[in-house]
Amino acid sequence: AYWNDVGTIGELLQGYFDGLNREVALKIPEPEVAPGVWCAEGVDLSSVEIQGPALIGPECEIAAGSALAGPVVLGRGCRIGQNVKVREAVLLAGSELVDGSFAVGGVIGR
Repeated sequence: AYWNDVGTIGELLQGYFDGLNREVALKIPEPEVAPGVWCAEGVDLSSVEIQGPALIGPECEIAAGSALAGPVVLGRGCRIGQNVKVREAVLLAGSELVDGSFAVGGVIGR
């Protein structure tokens, strides 16, 4: 059994990351496109550097030169600009990071 009392942002992140690190028996809805990287169909990862674990939801757009260093979760419809770096973060659905942004260790919403 798994229990995480989500009372802080840190505990919320830990819950997401435990799932991605397979410390919790979850069925991740997206296909695993590389070891530890799950990505919705139709998302172009060809010009993105990814170190998993990472979960990329449907309708995400990730511009060239960006890098994801897991654990990372991108919710539905996230927009990531050019040369953006994301590490150990959760971006909620519809979140946007402009060109050159750096996001580490938090939850980002719109």
